[in-house]
Amino acid sequence: MVYLGSMPGGFTGVVTGAGSLLASTITSISLGASGSAALTVADGATISANGGASAINLATNVGGSAVLNIGGAVGQAAVAPGAVLASAVNGGAGTAVLNFNHNAAAYGFAPAITGSTSVNHVGSGTTTLTGASTYSGATQITGGTLRAGAANAFSAASAHTIGASGTLDVGAFNQTLSTLNNAGTVALAGGTLTMTGAYVGNGGTLQLGGGRLVLDGAGASASGNTLVRITHFDALGAETTGDGIEVITATGGATTTAQTTKDAFRLANGVVGGGAYQYRLHAADANGAGENWYLRSEGYRDEVALYAVVPEQFRALDTAMLANRQQRMGESRTTVDADGRERQAWGRVFSVDRDIAQQGTVSPTSNGRLSGFQTGTDLWTNASWRAGLYLGQLEGDMAVRGQQSGAANYSSGRNDLRSQYLGGYATWQRDSLSLDAVLQFGRHRYTATPAEGESSAGKGDSLMASLEAAQGFALSPRWQIEPSMQVAYQHLSLDDTGLSGATVQQDTDGSWIVRAGVRVKGLFNAGPGALRPYAGLNLYKRSNSTDVTRFAGGVGGTDISSRTGGNSGELSLGTSWQLGPRTSLYGEVSQLWELGGDARTDSGISGGVGVRVLW
Repeated sequence: MVYLGSMPGGFTGVVTGAGSLLASTITSISLGASGSAALTVADGATISANGGASAINLATNVGGSAVLNIGGAVGQAAVAPGAVLASAVNGGAGTAVLNFNHNAAAYGFAPAITGSTSVNHVGSGTTTLTGASTYSGATQITGGTLRAGAANAFSAASAHTIGASGTLDVGAFNQTLSTLNNAGTVALAGGTLTMTGAYVGNGGTLQLGGGRLVLDGAGASASGNTLVRITHFDALGAETTGDGIEVITATGGATTTAQTTKDAFRLANGVVGGGAYQYRLHAADANGAGENWYLRSEGYRDEVALYAVVPEQFRALDTAMLANRQQRMGESRTTVDADGRERQAWGRVFSVDRDIAQQGTVSPTSNGRLSGFQTGTDLWTNASWRAGLYLGQLEGDMAVRGQQSGAANYSSGRNDLRSQYLGGYATWQRDSLSLDAVLQFGRHRYTATPAEGESSAGKGDSLMASLEAAQGFALSPRWQIEPSMQVAYQHLSLDDTGLSGATVQQDTDGSWIVRAGVRVKGLFNAGPGALRPYAGLNLYKRSNSTDVTRFAGGVGGTDISSRTGGNSGELSLGTSWQLGPRTSLYGEVSQLWELGGDARTDSGISGGVGVRVLW
């Protein structure tokens, strides 16, 4: 046997560096048997008791004191750990301490920890215990993670305390503890943590990834306050029945405050989502009896309405950017210079109010304002044609409401929208007859912020094609009437999005829009200073279709249907003002009224102003 610190006077030693070895080749190692000793194993060094076949004994006799440091000593900086090859680290009749103060992300400790040993985990690293521990000293986890790599790796005879920066990770292995004071995190990825004594929440977190906390016996109790966080739970994703999903169990007379103050546990954010549903934590069963705690579904989660309305919201952005030729570029010139070299550059800023109400599973509604800019230029012209490109961006913040927990028009949260556009146009014009074709690509980003829960983000893209025809007819020397017709097709594709407890998949159909309009327009003071006021009426018809938003997760998936298609009417007032031979200003205000359909769209006042320059 190798003795270190067996006599009064003490021993302090450090085994450090890769390749360094302290070994007993035939028997065990004794540290601080009667005197005091501290041994540090760090930076890849090894201490070996008979190649792992024998034990390391700490403080064997009364009055002995032994400290075994893995990494740095307590109070020093955490460093890389060394290896311990032993069948057990055994605490004797004296004071035996095992300290883990290292910074390794994954450090395995195989020896069983037995006897009177106390364990401190203070470093930032993660230590995985795989031996069957039975030690009776206290366990203090003030930093890093102490993880179970086998069943009963944590000692049922030890009083465990977790500090604010510490984590006790049960993993997928069943463990039993006598007492636990939790100011940090207890993580259960699938295993069961059974308490036979007091569990005291000191502002800590119980992280359930499929595991369960069990309090067993009349001496077991849960008190204080603990935040319950669900990280992964295969049972979520469907409506619950009866008591719900049991996550904290009390048996054999154990108590959890479920029949008194009901405050030992509370759910993070108050609600957790799984699939299309939301769940809350309830004390006692459905009849109010017992000490167990359950998750019960309470209708659709907030994100259901938020995501169900996203396709229609982006369609609104697409059509606001496309608009019609008059809204985009102002009053067009009826002639081009003889050699076709005269081009126009234009730009506008605009703000569109939208209120959308859809029929469907949750009957989502959204309202808000979309604001942005659009700028373009001719790239090629001749006597009858203009062709060019434009860029644009729109942003919007839409409040969303929908059916939830049996309540209609429930405030679900907000969608923050941003879209960027690239478009190409070709316009043919002869006298008062014009044809305008547009192809527009959109790139979309959005953030969904539920009333309860965490924000999530998604993206997608769209393609829109439009053909518009207009013909002006003279009413008098100053006034014209101009009927117009516009047909547009929209295709929208949204990427799958991940959020807590679910994957969201959007299935959107293409849609057609037909606009029939008429404008009465005037011309005053021809030439520089000319004013061209107008009033317009537009009727819109959108094809009927169904958007399907699928929430997949846990035990299954749920399809949420939202209808599209409807009719709207629009009144507008606008003008174009010729500032000089090459520059003009234009603007319009309008309002939209819904005229029926599965998706009803109306608005408050919308408007925009722009400038056009010939070059």
